[in-house]
Amino acid sequence: MFERLKKAMKFCVCHHGLYGGLCASHSWAAWATQKPEVYLPMVLLYAVLAWRG
Repeated sequence: MFERLKKAMKFCVCHHGLYGGLCASHSWAAWATQKPEVYLPMVLLYAVLAWRG
């Protein structure tokens, strides 16, 4: 059980997880505020960073 918890924690604090979360939150903000011109550049940046690591 603790092995699974350790694995989940490693994923949450790795660069892929952090940038993926930021990408998702900016995507939601672009949708919620109806201002994609403000948030989509950061969505693209975080998506690239999450993909590249």
